[in-house]
Amino acid sequence: MKDFYPTLPEAVVLQLRVILNQLRERPEYLDQSPYSTELRDFLKELNGRVVAPTTVEFNGEMDRLDYVEQEIVTVLKDLTTLVASLGNADHSEKLQVAKARAGLIEKLVAAREKVWTMKGMADFQARIMSFLTDICTADQVQALKERVRGAE
Repeated sequence: MKDFYPTLPEAVVLQLRVILNQLRERPEYLDQSPYSTELRDFLKELNGRVVAPTTVEFNGEMDRLDYVEQEIVTVLKDLTTLVASLGNADHSEKLQVAKARAGLIEKLVAAREKVWTMKGMADFQARIMSFLTDICTADQVQALKERVRGAE
């Protein structure tokens, strides 16, 4: 027997992802929704099967930036997988995905460039702080930080 895989338009998948994310954050999210009881129960059941995201611990700005960059790479891979999975989809669905993908890729590339710029700035700041701690006392470094904050 051959497996049947129904066509899942990207818009529907993205909407389901929004619902599931909301349910993870607020379990009561669907209680006042306009959906039928059967659909609410199904969505809650779906949410129960989704692996809860692990809490991410950051040790400084570079960790945050590395995490954001990794998430961008993951989304780009997911987009590639989505396009590859379209296979026998309708031409209109493929066109919708292509349009959405182009816009998303443009935004993700811009975000990744910002992350790289921020990484460079964080690295520069770390080097300056290392230099300052080598030649200044802790009180002098703190005084400099306070003066710089006041200059903004």
